[in-house]
Amino acid sequence: MPSCGSLHPLIKTLKSEYGDRLKVVFYQFPLIVPHKNALTAAHAAIAAKQQGKFWEMHNMLYENQAAWSELPDLRPVVTNFAIQLGLDVNRFVKDLDSPDIAAMVEADMQRGANFRVTSTPTLFINGQPVPNEKISLDYFRNEINERLK
Repeated sequence: MPSCGSLHPLIKTLKSEYGDRLKVVFYQFPLIVPHKNALTAAHAAIAAKQQGKFWEMHNMLYENQAAWSELPDLRPVVTNFAIQLGLDVNRFVKDLDSPDIAAMVEADMQRGANFRVTSTPTLFINGQPVPNEKISLDYFRNEINERLK
């Protein structure tokens, strides 16, 4: 099974190839064990979403995951990402600790639990789960092309 970090380039490739014909929806399902910074990363992505920069923060998180995944405190890193993205940093930092953001992440996690998600990444096409052993660029291209006919 690919890790979420290794899946990121695949999704980015598909988004660039299919553009508006492909809708990618991302739900947070942070696995705190073994990923100690996953919850903070999820909060950072949703805090950036509040300012219209979800995908930009998402991309920065995944593209730099090796540098921050084992840090004792992710906050300085995501705050720096917020600066780089031109976000209102005071609002971002406030939102990072907001009960509303926590509730949004929890709602995503509950949605995942309702769909029997137990590991990440878990992918769906039109509401149907994709078996982990099928996750590949070729598989997704074939599936997308079939649905676009």
